[in-house]
Amino acid sequence: MTASSIEKTQAQGGSPQEKNTVVPSDTGASPVKAASEKHKEAMNHFVAGKRHLLVKDIDAAVTSLALACELLSAEFGETAYECADAYYYYGKALLEMARAESGVFGNALDGDSTEEETEDTEGDEDEDGEGEGEDKEGEKAEGEASTSTETKDSEPAKPTEETKDKEDTESVGDNAKEGEDKKEQEAEDEEDPSNLQLAWEMLELAKVAYTHKIEALTKEEEKRPIQMKVCETLLTLGEVSLENETYEQAVVDITECLTKRKELHAADSRRIAETHYQLGVALGHFNKFDEAVKSLEEAIACLKLRMENLKAEKESVDEAKVNDAFYSREAEITELESLIPEIEEKIQDTKDLKKQSAENQKEETGFQNGEASGSAKPISTIGVKRKTEAGEVSPTKKVHLENGDAK
Repeated sequence: MTASSIEKTQAQGGSPQEKNTVVPSDTGASPVKAASEKHKEAMNHFVAGKRHLLVKDIDAAVTSLALACELLSAEFGETAYECADAYYYYGKALLEMARAESGVFGNALDGDSTEEETEDTEGDEDEDGEGEGEDKEGEKAEGEASTSTETKDSEPAKPTEETKDKEDTESVGDNAKEGEDKKEQEAEDEEDPSNLQLAWEMLELAKVAYTHKIEALTKEEEKRPIQMKVCETLLTLGEVSLENETYEQAVVDITECLTKRKELHAADSRRIAETHYQLGVALGHFNKFDEAVKSLEEAIACLKLRMENLKAEKESVDEAKVNDAFYSREAEITELESLIPEIEEKIQDTKDLKKQSAENQKEETGFQNGEASGSAKPISTIGVKRKTEAGEVSPTKKVHLENGDAK
């Protein structure tokens, strides 16, 4: 993944290098000052991108964060720690854009299909209504007679050899052109990564940059905040893999996140509960139903422990709530009490999927043995996705156990 790939997601109107990085020779600006101006501009784009992402203006967030990533990577190097936060938020923005597009495009295609069907129906109605009121049998007989007479009296002239050669040449030319267009489109599709692919690449870059920084530090208190960012990045990578239906990779990344978070946080941390939940979702998609249920139950146990500690006023510090002026223990207890039934519902869904999977396996086995089994549905196609209220398909029903992001 190179910085040049970032340009593909930017708005039209020229590259940022043309607009921002050229220093006029007559100004006498020093290279240090020019670099400082570029860094300031990059940070302005970064702050704007985070703000756009917060208010769900995804297009603007992607554009601003793309510019920030490009300027920062050009100044500090592609794997520099100074670029890591921009990579992380850019990856998150691309993930949100991919989710939005999967819903919007689906609705748009449905709408186009409906319009085409409507147009076809109106055309059929016009044709059917032309001969109303007439005797249809007589019309049919008259039509057959007319066709017969026309065929006998005026047969179309047979095409000459020259005409045939011309038509064959044109046909070959059209086919060749169509094949070239198809190849060009395929090459363009291969060259332009999808938003999910680009999101994964940016998050991987962020993880590498964070990891290099941790390795360069010696004090544990300095490492901890960056290790927390690595965990956030791993969890978001897991979400990208879930959206991309690469469930095994999602399990790997989220498991690594859980291991690291258990080292960083107390047993009643909502971050640990969140990771257990996301791991349960990933395992369910990966058809590891028993493990999924266990992980979801671990999430509930973690939340119940936190509620007990909140009531006893001995809970661990939640970094996401430290500066929240509106925070109260009572409000958090109420929030946690509302989350537990949602996770219990997810556990029941997972158990239902396990039962459905077993039934499909039984039907498939019967079909292979020659028994009547109806239309058995392959296990890999079991409907584990949920429909949102807006009709958008999402591979997870996300429970907001933790609201903190990488800072």
